[in-house]
Amino acid sequence: MYLKKIIVSYSDYNHWANGRISRWLALTGRNIFHTETTASFRSIAGTLQHMADAQRHWLRIIAGLEMEPPRDVPPPDVDTITADLLSGSACVLDWVQGISEATAVETIDHDGIQASRYDFLMHMINHNTYHRGQIISLYRQLTRPRDIPSTDYDTYLWEKQNAGGGAVL
Repeated sequence: MYLKKIIVSYSDYNHWANGRISRWLALTGRNIFHTETTASFRSIAGTLQHMADAQRHWLRIIAGLEMEPPRDVPPPDVDTITADLLSGSACVLDWVQGISEATAVETIDHDGIQASRYDFLMHMINHNTYHRGQIISLYRQLTRPRDIPSTDYDTYLWEKQNAGGGAVL
């Protein structure tokens, strides 16, 4: 059951890190969220929307749910996007907590790639980590922010140990 503990921990980390960056963004100036950049998704808001959409997409693949058509709309306000991101990462965590290790290692097919549900889950979490870093880099380019939060896994582990009084795994 060690794999189950790892994927629950990483899913919890993903939700924690999404919450941490969302709370930080809520406290910062909102005038730059839609500022056009040369980044992949052209703005911080666009990057957040991509994260929320991709997280939903991967959960549907991993959990074997019916696919939704992709959204082709401009990003709404940042509070709506971050709420969607957090709702999605909470759904991932709930789903992971309810599966067996046998389900986690089960091989599934997505676009001709056969991999375990665990492999696709780790991809989704790694994808969010990449884009959280991108958001912080964009923010640094557009302004001089203070108090940028750490969303590193070791910070998550430290907070969990010190808040809960015990080891995470």
